[in-house]
Order: sequence, then C-alpha cells, then structure tokens
Amino acid sequence: MAGRPTRTPNSAQRPGAPSSPCSEPGSPSGAEAAPDALAGRAGPPSVHRPGSRHGEARRGKARQGKAVRMRRMLLTATDVAAACAAWTWIPDDAELVEGEEFTIARMPEHFAWDLSVLAFTPSGPLGPAVDAVIERARALEVPALDWEVGLGAPAGLAAELTARGGQVKMALDVLARDLREDGPALPSPVADLTVRWATDFETSRDGMAVALTGFGGALPPVARIEARAAKDAASVPAGGGGMLVAYLDGTPVGFGDLSLLDGVARLSGGVVVPAQRGRGIYRALLDARLAYAAEHGARMAVVKGNVNTSAPILRKAGFTSFGQEPIYAVPLR
Repeated sequence: MAGRPTRTPNSAQRPGAPSSPCSEPGSPSGAEAAPDALAGRAGPPSVHRPGSRHGEARRGKARQGKAVRMRRMLLTATDVAAACAAWTWIPDDAELVEGEEFTIARMPEHFAWDLSVLAFTPSGPLGPAVDAVIERARALEVPALDWEVGLGAPAGLAAELTARGGQVKMALDVLARDLREDGPALPSPVADLTVRWATDFETSRDGMAVALTGFGGALPPVARIEARAAKDAASVPAGGGGMLVAYLDGTPVGFGDLSLLDGVARLSGGVVVPAQRGRGIYRALLDARLAYAAEHGARMAVVKGNVNTSAPILRKAGFTSFGQEPIYAVPLR
C-alpha cells in the first residue's frame, strides 16, 4: 500500500496537552487521568471570564443542594458513537503520515509517546491492511505504535494487533452525559480553590506543566505555548472552550481541556498533581467545564476515561458508559 507524503496539519481540534479523541487525558494515549476522589457537585466553581479585572475568581464554600432525582437519559449509543466519530484530535505540531486506508500521527518531540493511529478504514482483508500500517510505522524508526480500538473499529482488529505482539496499555470507558438533564448533587471540593481559563501565557504554561504529571514528556516550546494562549483568548469568550487551570495558594494543581462543536462538549485533559489528589480538584474542573458548556448551548458532554482512574469519578458525576476502547502498544522492533 503506497503511502502519501508526510505532512503537518494546519490546525488541531484541541491543541495543548496530549489526548485521544473524546477523551479526558491522563495517560500518553489520552484517558482522563485525575484519580482524585470525586466528591460531587454542589454548583459549578466560579471561573474567571477573560476581561475580569482580577484575572481569576476564588471559590468559597458552596451550598450543598439536595440530591437531584435523575430523569430518563435522552442520549443513545448512536448519539455518542457519532459524537466520537466526529472528533479527531491532532496536535498542531504533529506530522501526519497517510496511506490509502490509514492515517498515523507522529507526535512532537515534547510528547511522551511517538506514534498514534488516527484513522484506519480497510476496504479488503484485515490482516494485510494491519500489516501495511505497521510496515509504514516501522519506517519512522520508533519503538512502538499506539493503536486505539474504537467502538466502530473493524471486527477482529484487537486479535490482529495481539497476534503482532500488541499489548493493551490502557482501557478507556467511552462516557457521556446529557447536559439537558440535572446532574447529581454532591459535596463541595476543597475551599478556596481558584480556577481560571488559560487565556494568557503564564496560565497556559502552568496548565501544560501540570499536564506533565499525568502524561510525562516535556513542556512545548515557548512559541507553542504562546499560540495556545492566543487561541484560547479568542475561543473562550466566543463559546468554543479552552484550557482551564486550578490553583491552590497560587500554585497550579490541576488542569482540564474543553472544546465545543455542534452542541457537543468534548472533555479532555483532566490531570491533578499527585500531591493534591483526593481533594475534589478534578471534580471542580469538571463542574466548571460542564457549566460553561451548558451556558453555551451544549446538549451533551463526551469523554474517554481510564477505567482504573477517572471513569469511576465521571460515573459519580452523572456520566454513563457506552462501551470500552482498549489502546494497544504495538512493537515496531
């Protein structure tokens, strides 16, 4: 299978910390990594809007509401699958390697992993199509290829990857929540938590530094941080979402990403520094993003959560699982 030349994308749907489609990252392949205890929802955290005189809003003690009786969920598996299929995340500075039936992303040097399959659409026998992807990836001279077996993947793909030495590095829950329905009322996070949108260089850099505690890798170049801050400075007030960073006593302790398109809130990021987990910081970031999404007309939120960390937290926050997607590390040497 002939591959087309490598190219660099002009834009990404969610630039910034690494993640997989429809996901809250917390691992190199993009599951939401924030194993802080989700205490629950007592109203969305106060969040600075760009243009505020103080640049941030401090969260005090929130009132605890009575438990909300959940109404029938309106979302279907078809809704969620369609939302995920429409979401392909590519870092702005990644290189795309394309063949007739696949697309591979070669990640920038500051990422903690090298290659990820973005698209795989075989038209013939599955085995040879898988071999073509792996052969092209080997030419890039890296040790492994990440390959997520999505809900819509061809039948038998997982077995083909296993037969070629692939091992599951993570399992993701595909989760969604209907934002037209009330969420559960749960206890407040830690008091005096500050959250603000990363619409300036310093806040954007802080968020990316927090991301390293969940993803590994290194900070991107200054120019990339500046570009991300500028993009969020435009998208946050316009209702497109962006990066949200949490602070305690002036120290960045968590971050989460959000993008909105066609009424769907795409959650990703979700990292809390290890020393501050278990204090409801993750949940506060989640609440703030969901409140922003609802305010800007989103009807549902989608995310992929690590089954061992963030997925249980998200279910407590009213999300429902619509299936699991394993991520395989396929050796190339």
